[in-house]
Amino acid sequence: MVEGGSGDLLDVTAECKDNKVKEIKALDGMTVEVSLCKPDPAFLAKLAFTPFFIQPQEWIEQTGGTGDLLEHPIGTAPYKLESWNRGDSIIFKRFDDYWGDPAKTETLVFRWAAEGAARLLELQSGTVDYIVKLSPDDYDAVESDPNLQFLPVPNPNIMYLAMTNTFEPWGDVRVRKAIAMGIDRQRIIDNFYPDGSEVASHFTPCSIPNGCTGDDWYDFDPEAARALLAEAGYPDGFKTKIFYRDVFRVYLPEPGLVAVELQSQLKDNLGIDAEVVVMESGEFIDESTGGRLDGMYMLGWGADYLHVTNFLDFHFSRSNPQFGDPFPEIYETLEEASTIA
Repeated sequence: MVEGGSGDLLDVTAECKDNKVKEIKALDGMTVEVSLCKPDPAFLAKLAFTPFFIQPQEWIEQTGGTGDLLEHPIGTAPYKLESWNRGDSIIFKRFDDYWGDPAKTETLVFRWAAEGAARLLELQSGTVDYIVKLSPDDYDAVESDPNLQFLPVPNPNIMYLAMTNTFEPWGDVRVRKAIAMGIDRQRIIDNFYPDGSEVASHFTPCSIPNGCTGDDWYDFDPEAARALLAEAGYPDGFKTKIFYRDVFRVYLPEPGLVAVELQSQLKDNLGIDAEVVVMESGEFIDESTGGRLDGMYMLGWGADYLHVTNFLDFHFSRSNPQFGDPFPEIYETLEEASTIA
């Protein structure tokens, strides 16, 4: 239910049956009150996430929730959107009526460049002022260049090697545990990740509050891993596949190299023959998150907001088919925890 006409303070209510928010009410021009259907310990962190940006009532009514809301966004920043060339660039112009300090430049341009080497070359040649997603191999080049400034940015994220338990042999916990114990993750960090990266002790990064509470992940122990495989009926290993997409991500800056390294370790440490398979990005995401890849696959997660629920609730909920059949002892605990504020 929505109350209030044009120019009035908005009050939106909804039944709690299929919603998490019971009411959103504008108390005045600068204050909004949100009433939840049940406690949510992550709610304050979620408020800083993009979907909670507050939009002008008249703009929502005009666009009616259509794509215009995304194509022509409304904000409160020192720049305004001039053009959005999909897959190429976004161009902003200074917004002279901005409430704070004015923008330092008349124009701001964000451009896409798929290759890390191409991004660095543009920075070195002065055709751009700033780049992101610098390839780890280029860190030294930037740090040693007196004309450039290296600016590390904290970025809580995790990369994981996954499998779906509705495919064999992944339904056997001994096999999954053997994979976990049979990979030297420190070697991967040392060879393919930038300084500051670390072997994950938990699924959630330690930089997030309570991210590393509870038991640590398994240590590298190939002898124990081989014993588990033998106990599960695979003393000589088995054949499988490693799927990945050849796309740079902060959690996986060298996907092809890491895939080959995993292939090598699985063979040397566990006797497992793994074929490396590269997939188109969209197909890979659709198939992996839908739980339809028969093998292992490399994926990861970066924090949308700084709370452990952002990592845990998505991946291990009862409704996520990604890893196969879910475990009640996991998702029921998460569901209970999600209401304890």
